[in-house]
Amino acid sequence: MANTDAPFRLVLFEPVDEPHPVRDLIVKVTGDHPTDVMLWVARAPVVWPRGLTAEQSQAILDGLYELEIAAEARHVDTLPVLGPPRTIHDAACLEHGLRVAGLRKEPTHWVPWEKVELVCAGIIQTEPEQISSVEPPNLKTALVNSVNLLRGRRAPEPRRDRAEAVPKDSVRELLIVRKDPRLTLRVVETGMTYAYLGSRLKLNAAENFPTFLGDILRLAKTSYVTRSTELILAGTDLDEASFPSTQALMEYAMMQLLWSWYRNDRDRMTRTLTDDDDR
Repeated sequence: MANTDAPFRLVLFEPVDEPHPVRDLIVKVTGDHPTDVMLWVARAPVVWPRGLTAEQSQAILDGLYELEIAAEARHVDTLPVLGPPRTIHDAACLEHGLRVAGLRKEPTHWVPWEKVELVCAGIIQTEPEQISSVEPPNLKTALVNSVNLLRGRRAPEPRRDRAEAVPKDSVRELLIVRKDPRLTLRVVETGMTYAYLGSRLKLNAAENFPTFLGDILRLAKTSYVTRSTELILAGTDLDEASFPSTQALMEYAMMQLLWSWYRNDRDRMTRTLTDDDDR
């Protein structure tokens, strides 16, 4: 349960090039240990895990504004909860929305395009599999082992050679965040049927995934599209679109959703001020 006396969370939206002034500002306001604050600032964009009072939040935001760092304080109850995501295997991009089917082709979800709030794709870098090679026994060893078995003795374990890292292929994943009610759908590139593509269906997932993603972006016109998604479609700067795990992609998606809200609020305030000046 959130501390009702300190219900706000500080959100930094961009990496901090000069972390020391930010650290000093937060330490001065909160009294937290400088090392803890510095470690947190180094992770930006990030959400400060500790609760802040309204007065603390305002003091920090005023200082960050002077430092020209994009940030906001959100009430803990307004922070988005995206997980756990629901992995889907059968979906169709139709004119008015995304239709998701279950294992027996029964409809399980219907997401109107205007309800799609965020589209976030990433490349999940799988860890290499550690495989130890086994040296085959020579003829003499094989004969000795056979005699030992006949005498009821257990054969020695084969000598293992050095472990070798066998690389695995990375896989693209897609998170589709729906609003009202909030729901996160997860698509794994190699786990989809793509049957709805019909005549556009290719022989492998590597070709079908970009087509599916392109359909979503074309139809979900009001959604916020993350930079990682744009990079994957463009096929450029793929290191920036890579993540060590699905959890890391989820955390990135949450920060991107917060950024989209912050940007919309900022643009709305700018329009309001502009309208006031015109009157």
